Amino acid sequence: DFPGTVLLASHDRMFRENTTEKSYTIKNKKLTEEISVREKDEAEEELMVIETKITEVLSRMADGPDEILDSEFQELLRRKKAIMNR
Repeated sequence: DFPGTVLLASHDRMFRENTTEKSYTIKNKKLTEEISVREKDEAEEELMVIETKITEVLSRMADGPDEILDSEFQELLRRKKAIMNR
């Protein structure tokens, strides 16, 4: 165990999970609250899934107006915003 602090930057999830306990994010030029690496990765993964679904819904909406698709699109946008504001 190392009693101090090490600052590292990496996009490699496995590396982060195996070497760190906490993660900080710089967003809008500000350091955000610390969260566990796993929580951050889960949020990023959920965000990617939602963005993929948004793309799918938008492509289906190109065929013509559809209230059900519009409702699904609005719900996906709401979920995306909620994740981004965590």
